[in-house]
Amino acid sequence: NGNNFTGPLPDCLRNCSELFRVRLERNHFSGDISKAFGVHPSLNFIDLSDNELSGVISPEWGECKNLTYLHIAENRILGEIPVELGRMVQLRDLSLSSNELKGHIPAELGNLSF
Repeated sequence: NGNNFTGPLPDCLRNCSELFRVRLERNHFSGDISKAFGVHPSLNFIDLSDNELSGVISPEWGECKNLTYLHIAENRILGEIPVELGRMVQLRDLSLSSNELKGHIPAELGNLSF
């Protein structure tokens, strides 16, 4: 974290099926965040905050059942918060602030135990 990495997130991250933790915050990554990750059963921590990522939050992220920490604040993420995020039953820390999100906060997020 806190380096000067630039450009899109590497495509190879989509294929890391045993990936457990991703900390790439405070860089200059850009590109579509919805294409950055696939569904990783082992993934429990994502911090991509304070970058220049755009696009929408992928509903597929709702399938990351072991995810406990998701910080994607301070980017250029668009659109609505997917209702599928309410399926991340282990999620304990969610930060989506300082983006360009719109719409309503899905009622399904009320299923989470913060």
